[in-house]
Amino acid sequence: MTRTILLSALSLSACLAVATPQVVFAQSSDPVPMEFFAGASGYGHTEAIEKAIAAAKSRGNQAGYFNCRTLGYTWYEYGGVFQASATVVCYKDMGPPPTQPPTQPPPPPTIYEPVRSNNGADHTVSWSTPEPARYALEQSVDGGGWTERYKGYGTNWTAQLAAPANYRYRVKLITNAHEVYSGIVGIAVSTPPPPPLPPVAPSLVAPTHTVTWNASPNADNYVLERSAGDNSWSRVYSGPANAWTAVDMQAGIYRYRVSACSNGACGEASGESVFQVLVDVAPVLQYTLYP
Repeated sequence: MTRTILLSALSLSACLAVATPQVVFAQSSDPVPMEFFAGASGYGHTEAIEKAIAAAKSRGNQAGYFNCRTLGYTWYEYGGVFQASATVVCYKDMGPPPTQPPTQPPPPPTIYEPVRSNNGADHTVSWSTPEPARYALEQSVDGGGWTERYKGYGTNWTAQLAAPANYRYRVKLITNAHEVYSGIVGIAVSTPPPPPLPPVAPSLVAPTHTVTWNASPNADNYVLERSAGDNSWSRVYSGPANAWTAVDMQAGIYRYRVSACSNGACGEASGESVFQVLVDVAPVLQYTLYP
């Protein structure tokens, strides 16, 4: 009786010895975690941290780990540039391999310099990729964090009546498996400068004559307008100089006014100055000198 019990126990041990390796070496379907680390730099600490986290997640994705979450990050500023590092934990599915290999990230979208409208505040940001896709446009104001301003399948967005500030933009291409960022572009929106003094106006000028005006604080551009006796004004010059020359004008009375601009934002026009053009000023000069 004792021998029978012993054989039964040995038989049970043998069964367990055979079954145990099948359990220990079976492939688990539970996700396996792995930590990834990366660093990045940016114009603000928020941008640097976001880029560092994205770089760490990208390393995990390249190694076949997904569903990442941030464990921690640090940052510091040196010479006006912010440096950040981040650690994430990502998970890899150890179950049966997928029937299709993981897709490679698409190339980043191309973002173009913003195009400013005539009022200096409105501006349009546009971007493109080789194939149609879904995008998210993000905006940073004066070096702050990024805010999503547009999401969809369009390739441009217009900021209307933007307040004076420094704006930066980037666009994110969104697919089922990846999010890829473009480079960064920027534009400055400024407060219009005060109007300059009226142009310097001699009482009599020749058909070819020069109109000059004083500089306005913070102005980088001027717009000179002329009226030929009626209430309509036409632009005759736009640029950074403080003088402009009219050539071969017909005799008559002309009015000039000038506006000062900064980063495309132009202020109110100056007062008007009257220029009387004479085809032949010699008799007038002779009379003035020898009445």
